[in-house]
Amino acid sequence: RESLIHGVTAHNWFVHYLLNMYKGLHFHDIKKLLESFNALIENGHTILVIEHNPDIIKCADWLIDLGKEGGKNGGELIFTGLPEDIINCKESSTGEFLKEKFAN
Repeated sequence: RESLIHGVTAHNWFVHYLLNMYKGLHFHDIKKLLESFNALIENGHTILVIEHNPDIIKCADWLIDLGKEGGKNGGELIFTGLPEDIINCKESSTGEFLKEKFAN
């Protein structure tokens, strides 16, 4: 995707910020992208992804859930932690969606 940031720094680390990278991608392409992310992470990079796809969210190392609504009614910190723990957060809409994903 065009918004994917490429870079190498003298310190051998880089923060990659990605917004809805998976939208419209075939599952096979998503798998390739996740493999690329894992390779970057293994080399000391940090990847910050803003995503709404539950299949992708459950693969994260750490979640930051903001909400509960959008716009002026949003931006409140709802949850931070492991993906499997968000299903216990009653205030999280994301947790509700992920319950089904973790049940499988």
